[in-house]
Amino acid sequence: MHKGLRRRALILASFLVASLFASAVTVSASTFECTGTWFFASAGVGTVFEEGDAWQGATFTFIEDDNVMRVRAETNGDVVGRFPMGFLLGDRATIEFAAPVRITGILWHDNDPNPGEAGWSVNGIAGPLTGDGNGIITPVNLVTDTLNVDAGGDSGGIDFCVTPVRLQGCTPGYWKNHIDSWTATGFASNQTLESVFNVPDSLGMDNVTLVSALGGGGGPGLTGAAKILFRAGVASLLNTAHPGVAFAGSPASVIADVNAALASGSRSTMLDLATELDNANNAGCPLN
Repeated sequence: MHKGLRRRALILASFLVASLFASAVTVSASTFECTGTWFFASAGVGTVFEEGDAWQGATFTFIEDDNVMRVRAETNGDVVGRFPMGFLLGDRATIEFAAPVRITGILWHDNDPNPGEAGWSVNGIAGPLTGDGNGIITPVNLVTDTLNVDAGGDSGGIDFCVTPVRLQGCTPGYWKNHIDSWTATGFASNQTLESVFNVPDSLGMDNVTLVSALGGGGGPGLTGAAKILFRAGVASLLNTAHPGVAFAGSPASVIADVNAALASGSRSTMLDLATELDNANNAGCPLN
């Protein structure tokens, strides 16, 4: 996997944006169809995962304070992964897949934190605080190779609907010439760069629209580097936001990376990120 894509996947938990999961409404577990594999259910009840253990192409690279994750069957029939020793010995874990996967649903069970507890979350996606003991699923569209699980002190459990994917990406040229495909992303072609990114005033590009940025030709100095970066960055932004494109990361991680490169004031830093994003954008477009 390209090291830049892995880096952006690893920071996903730190840079999530609500718009990515605006459609991630909770539904009953009985009405959700998992087209992949339920990660913990596939291991079987009673399986115990320790730090370093591998399963379904993934490795538990971190489990806080020597805790474990145990596969349990709940009273309503859901099979979930729990931290049996709870927050007393740590309730955070990192699960890294050898290749990118798409998470289409997160099953939460008994997410009823007591005062002072936060409840379960996965890559910053918070579970519903139902507390009714029933399995509730949050449909999501998350492409990543790293899952960061945090039980927040609650005694509940989780499972994931996992499907292996081959990374994809549509080029700036595609997005420039297929405005109709923007509808599914939540972004509009006439939005300005400043409405999405932190554009330094010195660049004089605040009011450039996203679609115009896709045609940026570059040039000398920081302004030229910024044009190249925005061309690749806007395409990557749309790729992460479109549910039909298996592109690693999230809109927020792309925005954070681009903002950091712009703030560096370094032409080489901007161009390095632009190259990384451009490589990802050329992975193959699945859209018509």
